[in-house]
Amino acid sequence: MKKALSLCLKYLSLFTVMGSIYYLIEIIWRGYSHVSMFILAGVCGICIGLINEILSMDTPIWLQAIIGSCIVTTGEFISGCILNLWLGLGIWDYSNMPFNLLGQICLPFSLLWVSGRGRCRGPQESAAWPARSSGRRCPASRRCPRPCSRGRWRCGCPG
Repeated sequence: MKKALSLCLKYLSLFTVMGSIYYLIEIIWRGYSHVSMFILAGVCGICIGLINEILSMDTPIWLQAIIGSCIVTTGEFISGCILNLWLGLGIWDYSNMPFNLLGQICLPFSLLWVSGRGRCRGPQESAAWPARSSGRRCPASRRCPRPCSRGRWRCGCPG
């Protein structure tokens, strides 16, 4: 029960933080946003945070960035088809952007998400880190209080 509560809190925190960050970015960039963007960003944040739960921590950051971009672009396309095309809310329209698909996604923003995932590696990993740590302490350094994570010490000492 305690582990389930911990996981629930972790993913709720990740959802809230990532949703809030993207919502604020939209307000700064466009001057407005929509609550659906908070929800989409929160869901994408959880999915991106799961990359290192599914793949090895040694997965190259460029591959994680591409996977993260695919997650965001797919989520944006599905949400856009439902919210903009089916329900007619008109939250965004990339029709004037090059290489767009139905005006819901476009290549320039997909490439921007690759860059964003590479730079924002920390929030996902730090939110997921406590649940993955084994609790063992680094034997090589008494100065390192950080637990081991999947055979690698957070201080850089070999496992």
